[in-house]
Amino acid sequence: MSANISEASSTSRQLLSESPNMDEADRQQAICDYIQTRILPELEDDTVASPIELVAHTVRAMIKPTPLLAEIPQLLTYLGHVEYVRCVFMRHLRKMKRLDHQIRANKGKVRVDPRNSYPPDEVEDIPLTRAERDYIEGILNKDAETRLAYRRVVSEFSLLHAWETWCSPKHAELDAVLKIYFPLESLWGAEVAGIEDQYLFHQGLNGSERYALLQAAGSLLMLLSKYGKEKKIKLAPKPSSEAFRTRYALELDIDELVETTMRYVNEVQENIARVESILEEEA
Repeated sequence: MSANISEASSTSRQLLSESPNMDEADRQQAICDYIQTRILPELEDDTVASPIELVAHTVRAMIKPTPLLAEIPQLLTYLGHVEYVRCVFMRHLRKMKRLDHQIRANKGKVRVDPRNSYPPDEVEDIPLTRAERDYIEGILNKDAETRLAYRRVVSEFSLLHAWETWCSPKHAELDAVLKIYFPLESLWGAEVAGIEDQYLFHQGLNGSERYALLQAAGSLLMLLSKYGKEKKIKLAPKPSSEAFRTRYALELDIDELVETTMRYVNEVQENIARVESILEEEA
């Protein structure tokens, strides 16, 4: 493990520990500042996964007991970080699996221990145990399912924030918000070109994920269309009123969204911790 990761892990533990000289609000602000200045800027190196403890802790704090709507843009960035680390982790797991297969097939002639391929390190030839292989295989088999959960969480938080913007006194900002969260050329044309690359939570989108994003946007666009029609015949309530929120309510189960987010973040953190413990057992 590199010195930078070790240092970051130590700082993470310090920030997460209770301090008699810092109240919870100040501690949470210190955590956010550290993530913004020391963790997110270092995501360029694909060979090393940065510590996830602080980001996972902050995500949980942002959504429990209820999501802090004003912080959804930052929340999405942090979720994007979790997914980035997970993707790096999955690539290393696939490498561990290949190396383990080579070691067992060649009876110890491969000079890399799969346990130490995350990050890579040359040591003696020790194959994974059956339990370790089964655990890693289980994580790999759930890759698509976990990615789907992540994309659902991102889409629904994006939808929630866009809807809340529409229902608020800042409803004039809705167009800009929609283009950030749903940067689809089929909706906006060339004016959204390049937006995907600017936001971590859009990283790695494929065709089916863009289609799912379009479907998510569609639920809000239908409400906008309904409002436009009713406004013409003077049936629409005043924007930002409670009657407006009720008439154009978004069909989204926030409690379920929070639970899905918690499961996703906890699963990623627990899987990384378990594999790291496997690596440490033979270090």
